[in-house]
Amino acid sequence: MNMTDLVQKYNEWTTNLPKIRPFYAVKCNDSLAVIKILSSLGCGFDCASMGEIKKVMSLGVSSDDIIYANPAKPISHLQYAQKVGVKLMTFDSVTELEKIKKYFPDAKVVLRIRADAIEANVPLGIKFGCEPEQAREVIATAAKLQLNLVGFSFHVGTGCKEPGAYPRAIRIALSLIPTANEFGYNLTILDIGGGYPGDASAGFYEISRLINECLEEENEHLNGLTLMAEPGRYFVCTAYKLATTVIGIRETKNRVIYTINDSIFGLFNCVKTESIFKIPKQLNKCRQGVLKSSAVWGHTQSIHDTLVDDCLLPDLTIGEWVVFDDMGSYSLCLQSRFQGCSLPPVHYMITDEAWRVVSKNWRDTQNI
Repeated sequence: MNMTDLVQKYNEWTTNLPKIRPFYAVKCNDSLAVIKILSSLGCGFDCASMGEIKKVMSLGVSSDDIIYANPAKPISHLQYAQKVGVKLMTFDSVTELEKIKKYFPDAKVVLRIRADAIEANVPLGIKFGCEPEQAREVIATAAKLQLNLVGFSFHVGTGCKEPGAYPRAIRIALSLIPTANEFGYNLTILDIGGGYPGDASAGFYEISRLINECLEEENEHLNGLTLMAEPGRYFVCTAYKLATTVIGIRETKNRVIYTINDSIFGLFNCVKTESIFKIPKQLNKCRQGVLKSSAVWGHTQSIHDTLVDDCLLPDLTIGEWVVFDDMGSYSLCLQSRFQGCSLPPVHYMITDEAWRVVSKNWRDTQNI
C-alpha cells in the first residue's frame, strides 16, 4: 500500500472541491491504516454498520465526524449508534423514520433522494433512495413524528460514468428545500454522496468542475448548508497494487490460459459485482516478448473463476510474479473463505514528506 497516494488524493480533493468535506466510505476498504491516515488529514467517515462505527471510533474518531449512511438499519445497530452518540444518519422511507423515532428519537436524519446517473457500474437507486415525488409525504411524516430532519443526500451510483449526474442531483435536492421549509425545517446539510472515480482517468476533474459550476450557479440556495460527500474508491483505488504468482499454464488452440494464486472469491470480487477486469503486468519487465491471446483464471475449481477472459500477454512462466494495479477498493473487504482463500499480507510505504503531514496530526502513528 502506498500511503503517500492516499495523502495526495486527499489534497487533490480539497484543492478541487474545497467547499465539500469528504466522509470516507469505510465499506470500500476498512483498513486501519486508511482510516488513521484519512482521520489525521481531517476526513469524516461514512459508516454503514455498527461494526464500522466501532472500528472507526476505536481509533479516536469523534461521533461528530461520522454519518451512519445506511437507509435500512438493524435495530441493534441503531441502538448502538445512540449509545455512542452517532446522531447523523440517512433514511429513505416512512418505515425507517418510524424505527428511528422508536429507538433513536433525537437523531439528526438526512433524507436520501433517488437521483441516478444514466450510466454507473452499480446503479444504487434500484435499492436505495426516496423518489423525489414522494419526498413531501416522507418529510410530512418526519414532522408528524417530531424528528429532526437536517438535510438531503443522494448517491448517483458506484462507478458513475456520467459527470453531469452530480449537478442534476444537486438541483433535485435543492428543489426540495422549500418543501422542508413548509414543514418548519431549516436544513443544514447537503450530502452529495459517492461514485467518484478512483483511477488515474480525468473523470474526477470533470466531475469536480461541473459540481463547482453548479454550486456557483445555485449559491443563493446553498445559504446555511454544510456540504459533504461520501467518496470511497476515489481515495483508495490507486493506493494498492496486488502481486500474485502464476501457478498454472495451459495452452489451447486459440490462447494461453494462466492460473494465478488469487480469485474472484478473493480480491477480484469486482469481476462479479462490477464487471471490472484488470490486466496483469509482468514484474520482471526484462522478460517481455511477443504478446499472445491469453486468459487469466483464479485458483479455485469454480468454473466462474475467470479474472480476464481475453487479453494480450507475453509468455509467462510458473512461479513468475505478475502485478495488478488499482486494487485498493472493494477487494480486501470482500475476501471470502471459499476453498481456503485468505487475505494476503499488506506492505506499507510512505515518503518522508507525507509521513510528516500524517504524524503531526495523529498521536499513535507508530502503530499504523
